[in-house]
Amino acid sequence: QNNKRYDVSVTGFGCPALVSKELSVEMQDFVTTVIVDSDVIPRMSAATIANVVLDVMEYDWVDMGRRDVQQALEEISSSSGVITKVMSMVDDILERYIRPSILKSTKQRMTPILFPPGNCIHFYRDGRGISGSRAPCDFFGEIDVTRTMLDDHTIDSGYRRIFLDLMREVMEDPHFRFEEHSKDQKR
Repeated sequence: QNNKRYDVSVTGFGCPALVSKELSVEMQDFVTTVIVDSDVIPRMSAATIANVVLDVMEYDWVDMGRRDVQQALEEISSSSGVITKVMSMVDDILERYIRPSILKSTKQRMTPILFPPGNCIHFYRDGRGISGSRAPCDFFGEIDVTRTMLDDHTIDSGYRRIFLDLMREVMEDPHFRFEEHSKDQKR
């Protein structure tokens, strides 16, 4: 940064959490990290992995499990007597064997010390389209458990997909394709 002989800037996509918060802030003038939605890699460190494991182990999913079983039974059986009898057995199993094995909630969590480098640009699905904003590096100090947390880190279903959706929105063309646009640019 202090060397005037070189003018360097870096843009990374889905960079891992690998620097301290202080170093990340110091790099903001020449490092930009682009992060797609709930991409797990920029959020992953020993502390965040330990914290998400505790979150999962403490999560009481018994009521949702009971609801899922009841909905499945209602789909396959029209007899309320059968459903009531089976649900009674399910409730007994859930309360006797499952609920006691769920860890009691603790507030003990590790403090993350590694973050993505530099100026973080976060693109995310907002329910209507794609939004983006600058985010402080410590915004990514927790793993966001979602269906897309792994896919968001890949090129095709993560970064390319989010930029394609963003370009379709910006260009107001639901059929926009990068390949066709780059051919038009070369002409």
